Amino acid sequence: MSLDAETTECELSSEVLEAFRPSALNSLSLRNFVLVWDVPNFHNLSTLSLQFDAGVIWVSSLDTMLRQCPMLENLTIGSFYLMDDELSGATVALCHLRRLTLKVYKITAFESLLSVLDLPLDVQFTLFLHPDTFNNRSHPHMLPLPRHLASTSVCHKLECYCGLGRVKVEAFISPNTESRSVTQVSIRIGPVVYLDDDETKWADVSSDIGDVLNHDCMGVGNLANIRPGFFVAAETSELTRLFRGMHSVPTVSISLSDAGATLSSILMLKMVSELSSLRDLRIQMELRSENLNTLRRSLLMRAASTCPPIQRLSIVGGETLSAEKRLELARLVSVVIFEE
Repeated sequence: MSLDAETTECELSSEVLEAFRPSALNSLSLRNFVLVWDVPNFHNLSTLSLQFDAGVIWVSSLDTMLRQCPMLENLTIGSFYLMDDELSGATVALCHLRRLTLKVYKITAFESLLSVLDLPLDVQFTLFLHPDTFNNRSHPHMLPLPRHLASTSVCHKLECYCGLGRVKVEAFISPNTESRSVTQVSIRIGPVVYLDDDETKWADVSSDIGDVLNHDCMGVGNLANIRPGFFVAAETSELTRLFRGMHSVPTVSISLSDAGATLSSILMLKMVSELSSLRDLRIQMELRSENLNTLRRSLLMRAASTCPPIQRLSIVGGETLSAEKRLELARLVSVVIFEE
């Protein structure tokens, strides 16, 4: 069932919901409804989407709602005005949840909500961030993340994408070295028009380029905000608490769109060259001379450091490189694969 109040605030009471037999609902999508959840349990609800474009929504109201949905498998929450308030402190068990998507504008409120959610270890967690989230640079940013990911977590694989005004970082994480469960964390930063589940919309570059370029907190600038948590041991960083084991990541995949490659490649390849356990590096980017030179310098930095050498380098589109360029790269890495 889907209810859309457009931009007008509407109150959704138990009397209204009773007409739809809430106990029999499998899917519920609500937009711009003020929550009044004095209703029976949604004990068969497997998919829930809550989107709020206007009006203050309190974390406690979401907490109350989710306690009535024990069988949820898919949960999406987006709000401009989600606000912190007092929670009961008891955890909300969502043991059947497989996909959790948050569209975030106020980080601390979502962090508060996630602090009480008890999620499965193999959940797929997607976080959409508008660049305005990072406008206040005077305070450290603590991204809302599943509570089961802590200092013992280990990242097995890291994927990064940089495009015009958009950054995506995906990490595949086990809660600890013994666990076989993998949590997939996907963090996406982009303008509001791309704050969408649809990957093709998010990655599309056909937007108003002027608006994108005029925003001073987009693209690589945002990557710099979250970068220390992924790559540097700073005790005060919430991301570092999660990714303290990032030095152990053996596999990294980087994709750089042509629009963002020149600036992004310098930053990203430098960071990647410092990952001490990296063995397998895959790169997809425009194979211009400046990009290849940046890659070559990064590999030379790696070779001159105390880190073990990268064992395999895969370059998407590398089959078009000249024999001379291929030979230069082959001298720096044991195995070089040129993909179509």
